[in-house]
Amino acid sequence: MMRYGKELGEESNFGDALLDAGEAMKRLAEVKDSLDIEVKQNFIDPLQNLCDKDLKEIQKKRQGKIPDEELRQALEKFEESKEVAETSMHNLLETDIEQVSQLSALVDAQLDYHRQAVQILDELADKLKRSRTFSAPLDQPCCKALYDFEPENDGELGFKEGDIITLTNQIDENWYEGMIHGQSGFFPLNYVEVLVPLPQ
Repeated sequence: MMRYGKELGEESNFGDALLDAGEAMKRLAEVKDSLDIEVKQNFIDPLQNLCDKDLKEIQKKRQGKIPDEELRQALEKFEESKEVAETSMHNLLETDIEQVSQLSALVDAQLDYHRQAVQILDELADKLKRSRTFSAPLDQPCCKALYDFEPENDGELGFKEGDIITLTNQIDENWYEGMIHGQSGFFPLNYVEVLVPLPQ
């Protein structure tokens, strides 16, 4: 997105929108990477360690003495399995609180990820709405706002950075008259970049 946005250039509304969307997607990817790392460290790794510990216990039991008689062997295997099951249940109960805490950390990490994702996407949606609202046909005199302008007097036209304003008249060397969102008024020339000049 960012590559095509750069190719289209900042003069193009679509190019601008692609750059904004690309930047938002990049931020989302960074937040997702952060979530993945947190889930691995605080949830998957501790569970894996617990499983590895249980597997080692089982392997230790299996590598023990091998009885000669089949019946004795079967009885010992049963006893070992019972012991392993009891130990596993005991371990599970002991680590129950820890696992709930790890699960809680997982949910917190996901919540944080989704909050950040919503914030990033909200910002992008606002930028795209403004860009769509402000796009004006470039075959008529217009300019692009370089900064926010808050009107201080009656008759002045307020706008935000990036807005496209239709030019209707040049009052003097410092002021233009223009329209945006159905409102018209005066604004300072040094707050805008002229895209299509007024006819001479």
